Amino acid sequence: MKSEKNSNSKKNFGKTRNSGGSGEQQRGAALAIAVIVVAILAVVALTALTFASTEARIAGSDLQRTQAFYAAASGIEKMTHDFSNLFRSKMRPTAEDLDTIEKAPPTELKSVFNSSSLSKKTRRG
Repeated sequence: MKSEKNSNSKKNFGKTRNSGGSGEQQRGAALAIAVIVVAILAVVALTALTFASTEARIAGSDLQRTQAFYAAASGIEKMTHDFSNLFRSKMRPTAEDLDTIEKAPPTELKSVFNSSSLSKKTRRG
C-alpha cells in the first residue's frame, strides 16, 4: 500500500490540483502582471531621468547667466575706475584716451571669455 501511495504521489508531482489547465492560466497571468510592472517602472525611471537632465540644463543656463552678470558688473566697475583716474589727471581727455579705456577690459575677464562658450554667445549677440 505504501508503494501505491509513493507511485501516486510521484505521478502527481508537478501537476496542479485544479483540472482544466487553470494553473497554466495563473502562470500566464503572473507573467503578464510582471511585464506590466516592469513597464511601469521603466516609464517612471525614464521620467525621472528626463527631469534630471532638464534640471541639469537649467542649472547650467543659470550659471552662465550669473557669470555674464558678474562679468558685466566687473567691466562696468573697471571702466568707472579708469574714467575716474583719467578725469583726475586730465579735465579734457582726448578721443585716444577714451578709446584706450574702451579697449582695456578687465584682465581677469580675458581668460574667462577666451575659455568659455559664454563669450562666443556674447560676442555674436
